[in-house]
Amino acid sequence: MNDAAGLLRSEGHDAEARALIEAAYARELAWLQYEPAYFVGLASLAFERGDATLGLKSLQLMVSLSKEDLRAETEAELAALPLVKARAVEGSAELPDAGQEVEQTQALRLAAETSQSLATLTWRSPIASSC
Repeated sequence: MNDAAGLLRSEGHDAEARALIEAAYARELAWLQYEPAYFVGLASLAFERGDATLGLKSLQLMVSLSKEDLRAETEAELAALPLVKARAVEGSAELPDAGQEVEQTQALRLAAETSQSLATLTWRSPIASSC
């Protein structure tokens, strides 16, 4: 997938490369592979295209999955996201074994680091925009 995305970028198809990577992350989440890298990747892509709402939502879902009392509700919310739902396994297809559980300390650290570093991509100063 990385090779395909790299090839697309080298041919000037950056949007298509981002869409391919986003689809791959969403597919892994649809298959219950809750690696923090997939959530951070989706958040990064969302922030890059100016969708802070989806970026923050991805990070919040990662953090919520790390809390045992919110896990079932969060899994249902994640499965209902259009991006993830479109890649859900239907019928009798067998899912791979569920991936690692998200560890709360790691999830909080990654969410803080990611939101802090990427929020500047979508935030514009009211002062700068009025000049």
